[in-house]
Amino acid sequence: MRMRLEIAAAALMLVWAAVSPLAAQKRLSAPPPPRVQNHPNANPGKQNPGKQNPVEQLERFEQMSPEERQKALAKLPAARRARVETQLANLDKLTPEQRARRIARLQALQSLPPERRKAVQQEIQDLRALPPRLRAARLNGDEMKTFSPVEQQLIRDTFPKAARGLPENP
Repeated sequence: MRMRLEIAAAALMLVWAAVSPLAAQKRLSAPPPPRVQNHPNANPGKQNPGKQNPVEQLERFEQMSPEERQKALAKLPAARRARVETQLANLDKLTPEQRARRIARLQALQSLPPERRKAVQQEIQDLRALPPRLRAARLNGDEMKTFSPVEQQLIRDTFPKAARGLPENP
C-alpha cells in the first residue's frame, strides 16, 4: 500500500512539475492589453474620434484654392472623392442663403447620436422613394411621431413643399 502511495505521489509531482512551468509560460507570454494611442487629430469630446466631421471637411474644401482642392481630393478614396465632389458641385449651385440653410441642416444632422442620425437618414431615403402624394401624407402623419422635434424638422426641411402639402416638382 505504501508503494502505491509513493507511486501516486511521484506521478502527481511529475504532472505538477510539467504543468506548472507551462502555465507560468502561458501567463508570461500573454499579450499585454492594447494601448490607447492619442491621435493628434482626435478630439475626446467628439462622437466619432476616428472620423472627420463631413460638414467641417466640406467647409475646408470650399475655402481651398482649386489647385489645393484637387490635391486634397486626390488623396481621398475614389468613392469618398466622388461624394465630396458631388456635394461641392451641389453647394456651388445654391444661393448663399440656400447654402447656409443646407450647411446648418448638415451640422444639425451630424450633431445627432449615430443611431438617431442613421434613423433620420433612413427615413429621408424612404421618403425619397415614395410618390409625392404619399410623401406628403407620411410627412404630416403619425409616422413622424417616432422622431424628436429636431429630427422631424430635419426630415421636413429636406422636403419643404411636401411638408407644407404643396405639389412637388417631379
